[in-house]
Amino acid sequence: MSDMKNIELSAAEMILVPASKHWQMILTLGILMIVLGTVGFFQPMVYTVATVVFFGALLLVAGGTGIVAAFKLRGWPGMVSAAVLAGLFLLTGLTMLMHPALSGLSLTLVIAMFLIAAGASKCWLGFTHRERQGWIWILANGAISILLGFLILGELPGAGLWVIGLFLAIELLFDGWGALALALSAREIDEQIKRHQVPG
Repeated sequence: MSDMKNIELSAAEMILVPASKHWQMILTLGILMIVLGTVGFFQPMVYTVATVVFFGALLLVAGGTGIVAAFKLRGWPGMVSAAVLAGLFLLTGLTMLMHPALSGLSLTLVIAMFLIAAGASKCWLGFTHRERQGWIWILANGAISILLGFLILGELPGAGLWVIGLFLAIELLFDGWGALALALSAREIDEQIKRHQVPG
C-alpha cells in the first residue's frame, strides 16, 4: 500500500497518478502510433484510401441502421425525413466505397476550403487584436493556413490521393510523441510512488 502522504507531488503530477498505473500501455500505444504515422508519411495514398473506405463503411452502417429505425417508427411525423437522411448516408457511403479516389478528391477540396476560411478568420482575429501581445502569431498562423489551403488547391486533383493520408500520418506522429511523453512522465510518478511504498 502506498503512503501518498509522504510523497510531495505538484498539482500537475497529481493528475498523472491514475496514468502512472498504466504507463506501459500508454508507452506501447505511443510507439505504435509513431510507427503507423511514419509508415503513413511515406505511404499517404494507402492511408487516404483506407480513411475514405473506413468513413464510407461507417456511413453505410449508419444509413442502414437509420432506415431500419425509420421504418420501425411508423406513424412518427419525422419518419419520411429520417428515411431520406438515412438514404443519403447509404448513397454517400456506397459512393465512397465504390469510388475512393473521387471521394478522396472531394474531401481534400473540403479540407482546402476549410483551411483557407479558418486562416482568413485567424488573420482577421489577429489583425483586430493588434493591441494584445502575441497577435502576430495568430496572424502568422492564419497566413500559414491560407497558404496551405491554396497549395492543396494548386495540387488538385493529384492532392486528393495523398493529402488526407498525409494529414492522418502527421496526426498519428504528433499523438504518438505526445503519448510517449505522457508515458515517460507517468513512469516517473510510478517510480516515486513505489519508492514510498510501505507494508500495509
